[in-house]
Amino acid sequence: MLRLGIAVLSMLGSQPAFGVEPPSPAEPPAAWEQGYDISGIIANVPELKHPRPDSWQPTLCWEEPAYSYADPAKLKIELDALWRRGIVPRIGLPADFGVDPKQIDQAVAQAKAVADAGLPVNIQIWGAMDLYRLEDGKLLRHPDMPELKNPTLVGDWPCVTIKDAWKRRADHLRGLYKKFVDAKVPVAAVWFDYEGSPNPWGGQFERTVACPSCRKLLPADVINSFEAFKSYMYNMNMEAIDEAFGKPTREAFPKARIGQFGFSPASQEYPTFDVNGVQLPYCPKQETTDFTVSMPIIYGMPRLVDANLSQAEADRVYFVVLTRNVINTHHNLRPDQRMVPFVARWVDVPATPHAPVMSGWMYRECLRHVILRGGKGFYCFCIAPPPSLPWGNYYDELAHVGAVCNEFFAYPEFLEKGKVLNDSLPAPTETGVVWSGLGLPDKALIRTFALGRDTAEVVQIMPFPGVTVRLLAPPSGQTFIVDRSGAIHTVD
Repeated sequence: MLRLGIAVLSMLGSQPAFGVEPPSPAEPPAAWEQGYDISGIIANVPELKHPRPDSWQPTLCWEEPAYSYADPAKLKIELDALWRRGIVPRIGLPADFGVDPKQIDQAVAQAKAVADAGLPVNIQIWGAMDLYRLEDGKLLRHPDMPELKNPTLVGDWPCVTIKDAWKRRADHLRGLYKKFVDAKVPVAAVWFDYEGSPNPWGGQFERTVACPSCRKLLPADVINSFEAFKSYMYNMNMEAIDEAFGKPTREAFPKARIGQFGFSPASQEYPTFDVNGVQLPYCPKQETTDFTVSMPIIYGMPRLVDANLSQAEADRVYFVVLTRNVINTHHNLRPDQRMVPFVARWVDVPATPHAPVMSGWMYRECLRHVILRGGKGFYCFCIAPPPSLPWGNYYDELAHVGAVCNEFFAYPEFLEKGKVLNDSLPAPTETGVVWSGLGLPDKALIRTFALGRDTAEVVQIMPFPGVTVRLLAPPSGQTFIVDRSGAIHTVD
């Protein structure tokens, strides 16, 4: 069945003129550069127009404003105001060895205050938490690990084969969690940002193969090939963080969501990619891990684009590279897992001089397609930029996420039960029609977008077996609902 809806045809005469860029959200005023607070969020981030779907993770912020935990009445007003915008605080729990117990008690008190206000408690584990670092700061190494003085090696690396280090960290975490359990705090989610060993980078391979004890504990192909070592380390990393973090968290909070920065399950049939576009290796451990949230990284990093590109060219690259980080993820998730990516329009460490920054309107378009490819929430890495970079503003990040949530929360049945309909994307250097969608047995929610084109195009899509429709794909994007009969409804 091939149909072109009348509503779609009516749009053909109302497209942007040739060479005219779709409108961009207003940039934040210069006054916003001076910092951020709850009143600023209230003033600049829209309230939700529709209830948050049950499966949707409330929005989290990496950097947060100061909450009035010492004033329960004021705190309740603050939390209610942010909840109406789909935002919840996260409770920072310092998890390094030797942390002052008062800090842990403070975290428990804050968590209780959030729960008493009727909001879900989200714990963010803080600290370097190096799995191989002892209480005195020394790294775990075998006695026969030689000292390497190669100036090209980066960092100071442990012997990653000493796996009993993982249990030490797990037991420490169990002790911290006990205070929350004893206080009867209902924990909804626990989030980790572990970026340490074991991993294959920065000289770990050279140090590992130089250690006689490590060589005895590793397969021959792993110590003779960096590629084999890299794949082995990815799986060992998943095994390590599951043993040290996932298992004790699941034991303490059986119903909580557990997420790890950058965790994105991969498979040979359905590969996934990291923030740099590198294909991630398949890790068998991911199939049994206690982590229930995939957190691909959707960061608009100027180092991803050439400084000589025009704004339009850079936006095209940003869109494809960022959206690519979530493709195929839905294929590799277990039924109990969901995807909540880390997102940011701007992250630039180290700084990249003169590279174009991702446009606000393109960032929103990217977020729309992330939702329609299986996203179930956003963790905003909304760091406050220096005063010279007002376009990376804290409020701006949250406003983009809030606006996109408002668009799609109007269709909760798709967000709750819809199946991802499309994983394809053009190459970063190409232009073309992009479409994403979520399908139910009798209808589909579809977004089309003419990437890098100046005029609208028509794309042919088969949302249901034997049902083919032609949808308009304007440069500014358009959302449709298509039912199984082939009828097309344009979404405002």
